[in-house]
Amino acid sequence: MIALNAPAAQRRSWAATSPAPNGSTFLTHESLVQPFKYWDDGLHDGIFYQRDLYGKGNCYSLAERDQAFDGAAQHTALGLHVCITVSDQGYTLWVSLRVAPQGSSATL
Repeated sequence: MIALNAPAAQRRSWAATSPAPNGSTFLTHESLVQPFKYWDDGLHDGIFYQRDLYGKGNCYSLAERDQAFDGAAQHTALGLHVCITVSDQGYTLWVSLRVAPQGSSATL
């Protein structure tokens, strides 16, 4: 586990060493992403981070840190790019809005 107050390079190394055959996982503070709204059969929350667009997935409390990272691992195993944002309230899982790899059945 990487502590929230760990240096940025150490947090990035967690993402780089995560089991993600075709996907990737980023961990960042919510203040470092750009939020937006988008329409897809309804209004949804999204973020822009590191030249990618993400749709909002599940939210977790600070006590549910392990579940947030387990959820990210499940998505990256499907080849999806995931961003986890952290705030004082907890963790939010964001899944890339790019087209999912063929054969994956990931949903937000």
